[in-house]
Amino acid sequence: MPGGRRSTEVIVGDESGNVRAMWFNIPTSRNTRSQYEIVLSGRVRLFNGRFVFESPEWEPLEDGDLIHTVD
Repeated sequence: MPGGRRSTEVIVGDESGNVRAMWFNIPTSRNTRSQYEIVLSGRVRLFNGRFVFESPEWEPLEDGDLIHTVD
C-alpha cells in the first residue's frame, strides 16, 4: 500500500496489454467480477517501475452512454 494508505487495486487489460488501477481509502470489494467491461479515465503514473491508473473515473461499458469518462 502506497504511503500506508488502504487501497483497492485491480488489473485491467485489453488487446494491447494490462495495467493496474488503484483507488485510495476505499475498502476492497469482494464483489469484483472478472471479465467485466469498463471504461477508465484518469491520470496514469509510474509506480515502482510500472504504469498505474491513480484513482481513475470508471463506468461499465454496457449501453454506450458514457457519463463519467471521456468518450
